[in-house]
Amino acid sequence: MAGERFIWKKLGFSVFLIISLKTSLYVMSHKFNVLFQKDENGYFAFCPELKGCHSQGDTFEEAQENIREAIELYVESMSKEEVSELLPSKNLITTTMEVEIA
Repeated sequence: MAGERFIWKKLGFSVFLIISLKTSLYVMSHKFNVLFQKDENGYFAFCPELKGCHSQGDTFEEAQENIREAIELYVESMSKEEVSELLPSKNLITTTMEVEIA
């Protein structure tokens, strides 16, 4: 749609999308699930809701910043219809399990 602008703001793990159409202003908020894994090289982060959206960082804070940017760029490349299909977010439940290995 001609004249449509997208402006992104970051807050925590949420990505806020502001869509400006002519003189109207619509605000939509969407939270994405992000999983972090620490290894000897730093932190790996990925967003399971966005296939192929992942990043890394030497520190947890750097990994957070990098995955936010990756989510922004991923969603920015999507059509309005694709973005609306993301809603509602899937709630993930994670746990650590101990399994005996022979």
